[in-house]
Formats: sequence, structure tokens, C-alpha cells
Amino acid sequence: MIDDNNLEIIRKVAKKHGISPTILERAWMNQFKVVKEEMQKAEKGNYESFPVIYLRRLGKFVPSKGMITHMTKNNKKNN
Repeated sequence: MIDDNNLEIIRKVAKKHGISPTILERAWMNQFKVVKEEMQKAEKGNYESFPVIYLRRLGKFVPSKGMITHMTKNNKKNN
């Protein structure tokens, strides 16, 4: 789900480039879906198995040991 701030950004960018906000929103969500899927392939508990993911025009998503630990801890709380 996209929050109000991001929706406003999506609307502005869509208007600037003359494309549908719906299409832009799908592209936005798709990129993060790819990050999620790639991270799920990693071996849990093994920081080194998490890949660096390149998002075109956004740069690299480089997982850090602290971030992986934090996400793992939060995931355990939610389950």
C-alpha cells in the first residue's frame, strides 16, 4: 500500500510525463516486489547470502547487517 505522500509524488510525476498514475503506481510497486522476492531467496540468518539489488534509475539496494537483523527481529514479532 502506498501512503498519501507517495501518491502525491506519483500523481505529479505522472502528470509531468503524461502517463497514467495507475501505470506509474504499478511500476513503483513492481520494483519493490522484486526486492522482496530476491530477499526471500536469501538464507535466513546468513547476512552474506542477501544480494545487492540494482533498481534501474533508483540505484542499488544494498542490505546491511543491521538492517537484516532489524527486519528479521520485526518479522518474528509479527508472526
